[in-house]
Amino acid sequence: QKWQVALQLLATMQQRGFQPDIIAYNSAISACAECQQWQVALQLLATMQQHGLQPNVITYTSVISACEKSRQWQVALQLLATMQQRGLQPDIMTYNSAISACAKCQQWQVALQLLATMQQRGLQPNLVTYNATISACAKTQQWQLALQLLATLQQHGLQPNVLTYTATISACAKSQQWQEALQLLATMQQRGLQPDIITCNSAISACSKVQEWQVALQLLATMQQRGLKPNIITYTSAISACGKSQQWQVALQLLATMQQRGLQPNVITYNSAIGACERGRQWQVALQLLATIQQRGLQPNVNTYNATISACAKTQQWQLALQLLATLQQHGLQPNVLTYTATISACAKSQQWQEALQLLATMQQRGLQPDIITCNSAISACSKVQEWQVALQLLATMQQRGLKPNVITYTSAISACAQSQQWQVALQLLATMQQRGLQPNLITYNSVINARAKCQQAASVLELLEEFHFAGLASDAVMDNLDAAAVSRELDSSFRS
Repeated sequence: QKWQVALQLLATMQQRGFQPDIIAYNSAISACAECQQWQVALQLLATMQQHGLQPNVITYTSVISACEKSRQWQVALQLLATMQQRGLQPDIMTYNSAISACAKCQQWQVALQLLATMQQRGLQPNLVTYNATISACAKTQQWQLALQLLATLQQHGLQPNVLTYTATISACAKSQQWQEALQLLATMQQRGLQPDIITCNSAISACSKVQEWQVALQLLATMQQRGLKPNIITYTSAISACGKSQQWQVALQLLATMQQRGLQPNVITYNSAIGACERGRQWQVALQLLATIQQRGLQPNVNTYNATISACAKTQQWQLALQLLATLQQHGLQPNVLTYTATISACAKSQQWQEALQLLATMQQRGLQPDIITCNSAISACSKVQEWQVALQLLATMQQRGLKPNVITYTSAISACAQSQQWQVALQLLATMQQRGLQPNLITYNSVINARAKCQQAASVLELLEEFHFAGLASDAVMDNLDAAAVSRELDSSFRS
């Protein structure tokens, strides 16, 4: 490689009795920078000083650039400080390299500080400076700062280029500001700048995050009309947009189209397609995609299995979910909280409460802490089989571990009590959740009313229906969701008495 050739030339010079000068070392360090050999660049910096040569601004800038390309932002900043301690003043290129190092490592605050410092020292940032700083903001979802920087550079007489707009659109995309992203895309075209593939990918990604699948498809069509060829990232983002909008059939069409055009989907692409099937409750198609991944020599990751397990969970395929959990571990993958949560949910929907609790115990034995969704799924499993006492134990345990129950948690626990005709406990839970600032929803009240109806508490049913009215919930809607036979029997009995 280029850097190795440079080192060989340095060695040859010395073997022939020639002492490399500052220019020779700078050239060798620059070669190392281009090839991301930051450690070799540092060694050359030390060697030249041992030979009595004093590094200059170009030397330090090249070494900082080597660190930047290798994401060694802290080393880059140390070099920036060292050169100033030695009386050397960094120039614009030096600061640009340091800011770019921070950008690649998501150090947006440090990047902004460097931008301010160079201005304080009388240096005028150029377009490269602003592009690097905007990129730092983009990687950390600081979309408003990115827009401010875009405005500032124009106020200083600089004209944004494609890279500028691409970085700003990316900032908006990562922050789900899809309308801002599309506005920027329109603005750059009005100014005569043609978006490249990266720009379009960022705009499609912005739509993907907010379920604007139709807009994403329009962008995909437009870029092709303008002669740009979509790549794997383009199709993956478009498939993701369709998946999040439950357009699983469109997602599969895109998957087929990209392959017809000679593009091979990667694991992320397949994960997006499986996610689309999961949202569309197409567990069989999800399993087919998982098999296709393996047939094509790709290794499914934890996200692949999580999406497939979730697809099984939504269609009560609990045995398949357990098989997938076992398979991923056989392949050397470690299940995470999402994996266990999806599998517990599969068991919950199929009334396999004991399997759900066993999974809950297993994940904790492995050092994984259940989140609120995991606990809600476990409580729901108990709710479906009248295990109200176990449900209450789970509710207490999650609070002891610092998790705050939400409306779904209490509703599942109340439902467990309702199924077991524990109407008084259900009422206590209803009161507790209200005391904690949680507003019961229609399903919560339904569970409580059904519990009272089943326990021949007709008067209480009427009281709750009146409470519904004052809470702004339509009584007709409530009655449509109740155990109608139980309520009717108890109300008839009440009126006859």
